[in-house]
Amino acid sequence: MVIFSHDCPTLADGVVLGSRLLCTPESEYSNETKREILNAGLNATARTYAFDDAARTRFWPEGIDGLAIANDVLADFEPGLDLETRLKKYDEVKAKGEHNRMVVWAGAGVGLVNDEKDTATVVKEIHKEMVETLGRASRRFDI
Repeated sequence: MVIFSHDCPTLADGVVLGSRLLCTPESEYSNETKREILNAGLNATARTYAFDDAARTRFWPEGIDGLAIANDVLADFEPGLDLETRLKKYDEVKAKGEHNRMVVWAGAGVGLVNDEKDTATVVKEIHKEMVETLGRASRRFDI
């Protein structure tokens, strides 16, 4: 996610990089969760209270919900299945070690995460991409 500058809407003040770091060895995500991330495609996430309900993390202020990889948790929620039934299904699948209802918190860029790298490598790659991008952008302006 790019955070745009108030001074110049075509420039960014910063970025949110959480998804790029989810598959690093330093991440506390389990190997199963990392595998779900690596298998996620573009547009794989959904923002809904369904994930917060299932993971029992719906303690955030109104209007703040979770972005996670869409799966059967969402499929149960959309037709209006009641919370008690959804939680029962979630708990049963979790106890069996199945992954079709695993809540995997991830951002919109999760589909761009294609491999496991250590954090230092990810940060160096981001830095390199930033320098290259700024170099290209600077050539567009007569400064």
